[in-house]
Amino acid sequence: MLAQEITHYIKKPQEGDNVVIKLDMAKAYDRVSWAFTCIAMRTMGFGEVFIDLVWRIMSNNWYSVIVNGSRHGFFHSTRGLKQGDPLSPVLFILGVEVLSRMLNLLHQDQNYKGFHMQIGGPQINHLCFADDVIIFTAATRSSLQLIMKTLSTYEVVSDQSINKENSHFMVPTNTPMETIDMSIPIHTMASISPPKTTLNYIKRVTTDFFWGWDKEKKKYHWASWETLSYPYEEGGIGVRKLEDICKALQIKQWWNFRTKNSLWSQFLRAKYCQRSNPIAKKWDTGQSLVWKYMMKNKTIIEPHITWRVHFGNRLFWWDDWLGEGQFAQHDDTINNLNNIIVSYFLQNGHWNETLLRQEAPLHLIPKILNYKIHYQPGMLDEAVWKPTGSGDFSCATAWQICRQKKDSNNINSYIWHKHVPFKISFLVWRALRYKLPTNEKITTFGSSPVNCSCCRRPGKDDINHIFVNGDFAKYIWEWFLAPCGVYHKQTYIKDILYSWWGMENKNDVHKLILQAAPIIVCWNLWKNRCAAKYWIKQSSITRVKFLITKDIYLLINTAYSYIQWPTTWHEMIKIIELCKQDIRIWQISWEKPPQNILKLNTDGSALNNPGKIGGGGILRDHKGELVYAFSIPFGNGSNNQAETLAPSHGIEWCLQHGYKKILLEVDSELLVKWL
Repeated sequence: MLAQEITHYIKKPQEGDNVVIKLDMAKAYDRVSWAFTCIAMRTMGFGEVFIDLVWRIMSNNWYSVIVNGSRHGFFHSTRGLKQGDPLSPVLFILGVEVLSRMLNLLHQDQNYKGFHMQIGGPQINHLCFADDVIIFTAATRSSLQLIMKTLSTYEVVSDQSINKENSHFMVPTNTPMETIDMSIPIHTMASISPPKTTLNYIKRVTTDFFWGWDKEKKKYHWASWETLSYPYEEGGIGVRKLEDICKALQIKQWWNFRTKNSLWSQFLRAKYCQRSNPIAKKWDTGQSLVWKYMMKNKTIIEPHITWRVHFGNRLFWWDDWLGEGQFAQHDDTINNLNNIIVSYFLQNGHWNETLLRQEAPLHLIPKILNYKIHYQPGMLDEAVWKPTGSGDFSCATAWQICRQKKDSNNINSYIWHKHVPFKISFLVWRALRYKLPTNEKITTFGSSPVNCSCCRRPGKDDINHIFVNGDFAKYIWEWFLAPCGVYHKQTYIKDILYSWWGMENKNDVHKLILQAAPIIVCWNLWKNRCAAKYWIKQSSITRVKFLITKDIYLLINTAYSYIQWPTTWHEMIKIIELCKQDIRIWQISWEKPPQNILKLNTDGSALNNPGKIGGGGILRDHKGELVYAFSIPFGNGSNNQAETLAPSHGIEWCLQHGYKKILLEVDSELLVKWL
């Protein structure tokens, strides 16, 4: 991502233009000089004992050659690092560090003109990752000659060789970078925001692959990719839209930019923000595509970022450290250059009320004074991602924030189970939405109507006839429903599925059968119908009953292999209903505190996360007698805030009333780790 941002400057005015050079090292690991590695380590300050150990590991390297399956010769190597050795990458990086420092020294040469960089930001002339090296410089004769001289010197002292045929350079062109390649792999979305044309191309290829091909012709797409791209419980098939994935990764870029002081974030601040705050900035023509999307999405992301104050190094006006949003939103007079930090209003870890009343919004001063700071000098303030319980960022929660949602429905969730193959569940998904190639459906494409091929008395070949109320389907459902105490009276596929899924389960095995059995029945009814229609096999009740029983047996035998299952349905369902859960009981009781010590038990709760929060607690003495109890609301926040504020209130009450020996007991493991 940093390389992209620097390359975005390639068209900026510069003496001799700008140029990017990508180096390819020939046999990088195999050519490493042992003597050079030891000299580099000695120069960097490594001890002689450690260098000697490394030398012995590197030099103890012997080879033999296998010819026609037999070993021949046994000779000693004179250079190179062993592939697969965990020490080898570290030693190789030490060698590349020499090249890195040599390139950095070029800035001290008056004849060297560097790549165009923002004044005040990092002046970068190269990036290295293992044996990949990218050099940024001006395309002047003197600069390029200095680069070539530096590379030649490095080749001589390190025994490395630069493959000049496979190395490349890039100079300004009139072609936009976004339109050069239309086949960007999905994994690159973490660093690149592909244009819509590329996303549409990937989506089109994925959709064609999903629905399949008939010879050289695409099969009919029975549902759009937008319809499929929802979680199971919302009526989709569990895939995600590429647009939502890209936006979630763009949210991650903003999170990293705001919370980490990396070289990439430093470069972006120098390039686009200067002294202004990034929250107040807007995208302008000519700026990079990555920055454009970051500016576009920041209003979505910022409400989900808060800061835990330790030392007070966050910006008072522009960072949401109180949980009420940025203060700059409450005061139109604040300009984007006001970079006062929180510690400016602190005095010995406590709020300076006089300063606050002079500068802070008046309606927020009471909340600021009530905000408890765990003052720790030298410890940087910590970013908290509100949607996760741990406060750590995750792309999954970012995806939940940016995606379009539908109402959840239990019937959508019941279709899918980890022990049921996708193709079987997907068939039921299509049947519930009348998206199967039945004869009735095909007539809408201009074909003549044809009756079903599965029943003795052929009927209309539609979804409900094939799966529910046809003679063949009725017999199959009655055969499998009767042992469960349910009788077949339904006329629609949704109703027959609900009759299974609505039954009360007696144990986990019974729950699995009630969910998966109707899906398996539908699958075999459809297979029987297709086999009869296309003259593969005649419709057979005996065969279908056998196949359904076999599939159910394989299902429960896979999930519960430690039980000996019968192979007939009626015997199987009897054993399933008799299964009992292994229940273990632990006695849990409240323990009294030692004498002269009070025990405080607290708990917090949230209606949603985040949402309305509150907490309660009870304080008791060594006899178990009540000293104090409370139950209070805390406004809006996360469940972790509720778990934290409840004991904070209880401890504060104890200290105010002179109780200093307190034993705190909470049920939040995360809070215990924090403390």
